[in-house]
Amino acid sequence: MRYKEAVKVANFVHPRAHLEGEIELEEEVYIGPGCILEGKIKIGRGTRLIGNVYISGDTTIGRHNTFYPGCSIGAVPQDLHYDGAHTYTIIGDNNIFRENVTVHRGVPEESATVIGNQCLLMVGAHVGHNSRLGDRVIMANNATIGGHVTVGDRAFLSAQTAVHQFCRIGEVVILAGLSGAMQDIPPFMMAAGRSAIIVGINTVGLQRAGCPPEERSKIKRAYRILYRQERALHDAVATIEAELGGSPYIQKLLSFLRAESKRGILTGQVTQLTEQFE
Repeated sequence: MRYKEAVKVANFVHPRAHLEGEIELEEEVYIGPGCILEGKIKIGRGTRLIGNVYISGDTTIGRHNTFYPGCSIGAVPQDLHYDGAHTYTIIGDNNIFRENVTVHRGVPEESATVIGNQCLLMVGAHVGHNSRLGDRVIMANNATIGGHVTVGDRAFLSAQTAVHQFCRIGEVVILAGLSGAMQDIPPFMMAAGRSAIIVGINTVGLQRAGCPPEERSKIKRAYRILYRQERALHDAVATIEAELGGSPYIQKLLSFLRAESKRGILTGQVTQLTEQFE
């Protein structure tokens, strides 16, 4: 659908907005003043671009998302290897993108940057090329993830955090403010520090996600095996499987630990630091 056809089914397109290319809008879309849409763009029902939002490339946005002023979605990635390949940005439903959030399209041909559903990206958050966010992810002010990062459901990246490219962040992880993750953070863990280490489990996040007390106890036992007993990873995994393997939460943890890792699994060190989070 071309722009001239699209505006007929949109709820409101401000006269100072600029739309160019193959723009497809479902019903009740609001495009405020100063917005620029250029490329092959599809926007789902009820999505709102409040004003001065820039969307480009081959970008698909689901329903009932809200974009605040200054957002840049689907722009050319910050990667010197990008050669103009046809790549994508894909965004689900019911997400909130606060002021000045940036999300870049993929780099390799036919690749994509993907954001799930019900995520909250606060002011200045950045999602690098080819990264994937699950559902209900929160990125606080100026949280930044590099290219090819995977973030699991309900993860919380606090303000001013940074995640190195190719890292994996497990589900229900919390990365404390001003921390930098250089390696993978397993599910349900809390990490903190300029060069982050594992300091405990994300008890509050697990409670909010509906994890029962008995399962939280098993996760804490798994954390102690992994990070407080000075075991090799393969030995810790075998012990966790033998002692706790009947738990669905523990199975998610084990699957993460056994999967391929390009950066390695984040370590836990400095007993005095970890004890204050337990």
